[in-house]
Amino acid sequence: MTTRVSFAINGVPVPCSRTLAGIRITYGGAADPRQALDPATCQVAFTPTPTNGITPVAGDRLTVTAHYGDGTTSTRFTGTVDWTGTTYDTAGIDRPITAILAVGDYSRLSRLFVGDEPWPVESDGDRAGRILALCQTKWPALIYRVTPGRVDVRARDVDRQAAAGLLSDVATSAAGVVTDERDGTVAYLDAAVLSNVAPAFTLNACDILTESFTVQAGTAFMVNDVTVVYGSPAVPGDDSTRPVHRDSSPGSVARYGEFSQRYDTELATESDAIAFAATVLSRQAWPLGNIPAAVVTSQSLPATMHAEFLDGLAMLGRCLLTGLPMPGPAGMDAAINGWSEVWAAETAWRVDLTLTDVRARGLGTRWVDVECLAWNEVEPALTWGDADTWAPCPPITGRWIDQPGNLWWQAAEGTWQEWSNA
Repeated sequence: MTTRVSFAINGVPVPCSRTLAGIRITYGGAADPRQALDPATCQVAFTPTPTNGITPVAGDRLTVTAHYGDGTTSTRFTGTVDWTGTTYDTAGIDRPITAILAVGDYSRLSRLFVGDEPWPVESDGDRAGRILALCQTKWPALIYRVTPGRVDVRARDVDRQAAAGLLSDVATSAAGVVTDERDGTVAYLDAAVLSNVAPAFTLNACDILTESFTVQAGTAFMVNDVTVVYGSPAVPGDDSTRPVHRDSSPGSVARYGEFSQRYDTELATESDAIAFAATVLSRQAWPLGNIPAAVVTSQSLPATMHAEFLDGLAMLGRCLLTGLPMPGPAGMDAAINGWSEVWAAETAWRVDLTLTDVRARGLGTRWVDVECLAWNEVEPALTWGDADTWAPCPPITGRWIDQPGNLWWQAAEGTWQEWSNA
């Protein structure tokens, strides 16, 4: 059940056996919800031989594929070669290594300028789709997808600007994201992207290397006082006269002091500005857990889980962590903010995941998730916005896998029957 990797240039496979020096793929990586996601990149290094004498050049298409033991495959990266070069290993100058850097198609959008006529008021999904469709007319190879959108953005005459910046304006205004996907698609994902996404995989403490593993929560990404600029200026051409909406989380401000953020948005209406401010507060008014690097390798994860894990990696996808050591949380329902994927050899891989609590990416706590609390036990003054900061109750309890990873059998009190009824 060995998992191996291969890559191809313009669809032509390059044999990796005994010639691959390494592959490093990077997606996203921003733990701060206020930051845009970086375009995907892929670095490949291999030793040219008579059997793989392909000479890649800038503009070629690079595809990286994982092959599982059952014969199925998974695309790991699709993009365009940005540059190539030759280096030499420590064995001497007679051992050349071809190096390739490829980038996802999102990166290319910073060099495509669009917008030569006014755009109407439309949803954030429609605006993102408009921008990407204009890019496709200039670059027919572009593949994109957009989710429907949740808010309206104002009419705008952009007068030719970089498409990547225009997409970033939409995403910032609507709490969405723009990202590369593994198959080469450029995707605009609206604020509700996690609403109907089930966890793609579950990791327990045994699957994750302990090196540099940290679960942290702090005020670095907090926003509990929001100013939202929206709509059109009262004085045409003077943006200082645009309407402003302000909102805050009194409970968070009382506990931590003000952590203010101003958003100059493209939102069209006051109702959307109010909804945007509420979204920011529900995601960021309280410290939520994040994991800068959860390291999983081909050795730490059972071979039977390789396909489920690697196929489940997606920007703003969802996963579950269980059995984490005390004194931190025993588990986390996490959103995938990004990852780096390194193949040091044809069959040896390592993934460094950047994770955050799903609530920081918009998946709110549902009442069904807090089934251990009844309505008549709730403080009457509590608002649903504050309730959104509750940690969900574990959906299943009593399993050993749900216990902290550093709790030993001999240290557990009571009988197993008592544990299973807990």
